[in-house]
Order: sequence, then structure tokens, then C-alpha cells
Amino acid sequence: MQTLLLAVLALLSACAAVGTRPGSDLPSILNSFHHDLRWQYFRKAAARVDPARAREFLDQLEDEEADLHITDWEIREVKPQPDGKRALVRVRLKYYRMPSTVVHDETVLQTWRRTDGGWILVEQQGGPFSFPPPATAPRPAESDAGQPAP
Repeated sequence: MQTLLLAVLALLSACAAVGTRPGSDLPSILNSFHHDLRWQYFRKAAARVDPARAREFLDQLEDEEADLHITDWEIREVKPQPDGKRALVRVRLKYYRMPSTVVHDETVLQTWRRTDGGWILVEQQGGPFSFPPPATAPRPAESDAGQPAP
């Protein structure tokens, strides 16, 4: 019994040590982020994207909430960059868009940046949504009278 207790304590202290290394939280952030996307906890996921684009990210996903369904994800590769402030992440996503039930299986490339507040998503290439989201179409210019310009 004493040996088992010592083994558990050693394991817990090793886990705590790993969690204190700079940048070691990225794998857990990646899993939390994709879990939140999978279960459509879009507000929680938006907290992990570039704050300058978080509102657009959230609007885009909430617009697709009824149609977009991510069924699975797998972190394939995490490649820290030499500066220690960025990481390239390959993620395999499985998803479908209603009314189709065809499951798409796609590998996306994400760029994550380390900030004082932790890691944030700054770009995603491929997959069921674009990030940063595409720019919205500009509204027609309005004249002084509040009417669209000719």
C-alpha cells in the first residue's frame, strides 16, 4: 500500500512539473478548443482565438450552428516554431453540413501564437470554416439623405 501511495505521489509531482514548463499547456488548450468546437460551445472556443477576430469567429460559427456538425478531431502534429511564440498544428477534422450527411475528413493547418494570456488561434487553413473569417461584403455607400448612393 505504501509503495502504491509513493508511486501515485511521484506521478502527480511529475505531472505538475510538466505543466509548469513554458508552452507546455498548448496540447491541453488544443484539446479543449476542439472539444468546444465539437460540442458547439462556440463562446468558449472564441475565448481561444485572436481577440481582434473573436467576434467575427463567434458570429460565423453561430450562423452555422444548426448546419455544421464536427464529429471528431485528432491532433496530428504540433510543430513549435524556433521563436517559441508560434506553433503550427495539423488537425484532422471530421464534419458534415446539414442537410447532407456526407462526413468530410479533412486535415487543416492552424497557426497558434503564445501571448501573456496563453495560446490563441490566429489562422486556420482548410476545414469547415475559415479563420480569420472572410471579410463581409461592404455595404453600399449611403448619401447624406440616408439613401444608397447611385
